[in-house]
Amino acid sequence: MGCSPENGHTFVYWYQQKQNKELKFLISFQRQEVRERIDLVKERFLAECPLNSPCSLEIQSSEAGDSALYLCASSLSTALKCAFPSAHKPSMEPAQEAGAALGQK
Repeated sequence: MGCSPENGHTFVYWYQQKQNKELKFLISFQRQEVRERIDLVKERFLAECPLNSPCSLEIQSSEAGDSALYLCASSLSTALKCAFPSAHKPSMEPAQEAGAALGQK
């Protein structure tokens, strides 16, 4: 299987999704270096992400349980950063806020 990361993206991730199951992380790369991978990938999969070339994931010795959807994703960084601005602080709990909107205290 092949994957071409977006231009400028330095991180690549491969996932496996079996029918009616959640996504399962397989392996990640930062540029062409492996950052993290599960044992299954170490044992039976060959994954590469050469510089300036498409990345690939190959099952070396397939088994019936390998039948799945395989997904590739790329990103500029490893995780989304989400934080409230330092000046923002919730003034009420959500239930209190709802009550205040209805004129209750």
